[in-house]
Amino acid sequence: MIPRAAVLLLVLASAGVCFLGEHAWADSQLRYYRSNGAAMLLEEISIEEREQHKYYLTQARPKSELELRTLYREGDPILTRRLSYRDGAVQWEEDLDGEVVLSRREFSDGRRLQAEERFEEGELALRLEYSYREHRIERISAFDREGALLYCDHYSYRSDGRLRRIVRSCPPRDSGSDESGGRASGGNDSGEEAPGFYAEFRFVEGMLRSEWHEYEGHTAAVSYDRVGRLAQLETWLGDSYKRVQDYQYQTAEPGSTIEFERIRVPQQEWEELRRFDDEGMLSGRVVQHEGQIVERDEYEYAEGLLIEERRYRQDKVQTVRYDYDEDGSLREEAWVRNGEPERLRQYHADRRVIELRYRDGRPVLRIEYRDDERLREEVIRDGEVVRVREYGTE
Repeated sequence: MIPRAAVLLLVLASAGVCFLGEHAWADSQLRYYRSNGAAMLLEEISIEEREQHKYYLTQARPKSELELRTLYREGDPILTRRLSYRDGAVQWEEDLDGEVVLSRREFSDGRRLQAEERFEEGELALRLEYSYREHRIERISAFDREGALLYCDHYSYRSDGRLRRIVRSCPPRDSGSDESGGRASGGNDSGEEAPGFYAEFRFVEGMLRSEWHEYEGHTAAVSYDRVGRLAQLETWLGDSYKRVQDYQYQTAEPGSTIEFERIRVPQQEWEELRRFDDEGMLSGRVVQHEGQIVERDEYEYAEGLLIEERRYRQDKVQTVRYDYDEDGSLREEAWVRNGEPERLRQYHADRRVIELRYRDGRPVLRIEYRDDERLREEVIRDGEVVRVREYGTE
């Protein structure tokens, strides 16, 4: 690990090199390349061709051991990359916004990425260290600005070289830089204290098929189908609560919309089924408790906007109708319970809302709001306003 003070000295020294070398960069011969948002040297082009590309990059080499690249998007510079070479290989590189360092990467003699540092407002915020087995990444360790271990990612592969699993673990809060890889639910075989956080990602044929997360008694398991869509989400809170969400899609094609979502809490004998239409909009939901339907909702749309919602609760039916302006802004909401009006809300362009409340089908109160602040109330009896309340603003 590089001490924080040493990192700051490196940053200041690098900034000094750039400042002292401005004229050297300007006097050196520039080369132009077609590029992309990742600042890659894709193809060398002439200076006349640069305006033909959304991204282009300039390269300057005033000295054999130093290089400066500037990435342009539509003619405007958006990133500067400074590289240092040793024996023809990149020793380190930095990305800068002006003179502010955004990130720094260090490479081994074999040109492998050894460490990456990310900065916020010129201050070190995160350091990643990489280790390899043969030609593959074996572990990535993340450290905070003070050098304390945040987490470790461990990579394992199949015999054909395809990624099989990634395990992320982090130590307990008071364990310093312990890199124990045991599971949070029961420790590891060596008897070391279990980490405070554990995550595992499993791949099949290069595609993520499942995840497992544990943190302070909370556990989540995520499964994906063969085309990468979310198939099931299970969550636990200790041994006392489990929630299961299952997803079913219209067809087996990757771009198919969702058809059903089923949510279950087995311990409480509670279940919710959500149904979706061909556009992926929620069209209905049913809630059951101990085998009995306790809630049922239906939704109706027009041109992508919800226009009616029907809520069935035991012997009551509440309908909410929505009306919109030509630009799609909500203009009016009307609540009806068992066929009788219950409430009406009208939305105005000056941020005012007028709400009319009913009792036994007759209006009894009109309330005026602006920005959710009550301005005025009118008490209505037999269709006539009998009392008015005004509310001042502070």
